[in-house]
Amino acid sequence: MNMIYARRKPDITELGVSLVFIGGAFFSVRNIPLAALAMAPFFSVFCQELSLARIFKKPDYTPKSGLSAIAHRIMAAGNRQVGGSAPLANWLLLIASLFSILLLYPSRKEHNSMVISRILPVAATDFVIKHNISGNMFNTYHYGGYLIYRLYPRQRVFIYGRTDIYPKPFITEYREMYRGGGNWKQYFYKHNIDYVLCESLSPLRQLLLNNGDFKLVFDDGKHSVLLKDTAKYQPLIKQYAPGLQTHDMGSTALSSSNESEG
Repeated sequence: MNMIYARRKPDITELGVSLVFIGGAFFSVRNIPLAALAMAPFFSVFCQELSLARIFKKPDYTPKSGLSAIAHRIMAAGNRQVGGSAPLANWLLLIASLFSILLLYPSRKEHNSMVISRILPVAATDFVIKHNISGNMFNTYHYGGYLIYRLYPRQRVFIYGRTDIYPKPFITEYREMYRGGGNWKQYFYKHNIDYVLCESLSPLRQLLLNNGDFKLVFDDGKHSVLLKDTAKYQPLIKQYAPGLQTHDMGSTALSSSNESEG
């Protein structure tokens, strides 16, 4: 808006860069901060040329009422000199801000960690890293970005939030596998999956356990890790699976119709 109402009109570079980043922000929410950073220099330049700013710079202009009067008082107050106390006031404000951050950081960090652990597989990923589990992984869609953050570059994810980069048939296959649809087994085994990181209530998790060739080795009540019952995973399966497997098989079961679909 400041480009529209400024006295000087934007040149082709200013207009082009702004439109590209605005378009990117509409395409994906993750591009909004990048758009704000890229456009901040243009914003500051054109703000200086707005008619409102030029009016308030006039010494003989003093609005009597309304929003113009309020804005004028704020700008006038900001232009007053506070003398030699300004550096001291700035330092005191900076010290107070840093002290507040130091006091709040531990509690906020603990709170944020608890919230993140409920949504994302923090402990399950810790388990994968601790035991150096590797291979072709199947993961839940919304875990993908977090798993890239924790496991890249040694481990590639099966899917993550940028669905626009995947072919449509692949997305269809993922949904069929995750939901335990009629063709889940055909699609799942086509990808030669070695281990699975998913929610504890995922339909695929129970289907794989019922099928018998994947073993549950980690579960914290929200997130699970299943390993394919092969030779390379036998030490972990023997160490962690027996107790979890016995408890899990007696908990949640799919209907016989779902099993027949597999």
